[in-house]
Amino acid sequence: MVLEAKCPQCDKRAEANDDMTRVECKYCGLDLSYDEYIEVMKGRAVTMADDFQINLP
Repeated sequence: MVLEAKCPQCDKRAEANDDMTRVECKYCGLDLSYDEYIEVMKGRAVTMADDFQINLP
């Protein structure tokens, strides 16, 4: 079974392997450990939240 994830590099569909140790994107070549992937995605979420707060009236 392959789990789908959003690629943080190209925003297309990446895949997490069966044992959840790697996330790979066949579109752009991204290859991260699952822990690295989580850290990258947490950083993106923080950036999005910061951008939202900056743009509030």
